[in-house]
Amino acid sequence: MATSSLAEGIPHLPAFITEPGQSDVLFTVTIVVVITIILITGVIYFKIHALPEHLGHGYNNAQLQLVGVLSLLSLITHNNIFWIAALLLVTIKLPDFSTPLNTIARSLEQITNQKEEQPVSAKMADFTTPLNSIAKSLEQMSSLKATPPVKPTAKKATKKKAE
Repeated sequence: MATSSLAEGIPHLPAFITEPGQSDVLFTVTIVVVITIILITGVIYFKIHALPEHLGHGYNNAQLQLVGVLSLLSLITHNNIFWIAALLLVTIKLPDFSTPLNTIARSLEQITNQKEEQPVSAKMADFTTPLNSIAKSLEQMSSLKATPPVKPTAKKATKKKAE
């Protein structure tokens, strides 16, 4: 009687129940699905955390470094305020202060290098040449004798009245 009830129940068993000694298909499928979901969730999580850095690649270097540090802090500490700060910082275009200052510094270096290469006599000649030309112009102006304009006399005025 025990064998007959077992034989009657076998066709009614669900498909995920396996025979003894066989591999469990439901368990294998469940493990694969769970691992896949964990991997996909991790990729999405890291992509979202890297979003401010991806958006900020067109900005200046200092701003990109600050956004990267804030994103990393939010990833490590799980404080969302750092990620929000990084996202807000990347949406605001900060002015680039370092490029003009570096250009000014390079120009000043070039000027000082050029002045150091010239001898002292060459520097003095540069200042004396315009002064000499100004002095010559002043001498020429002082040698000219200016005569005051002649005022019309009263005789000419009377002749015109008579005519």
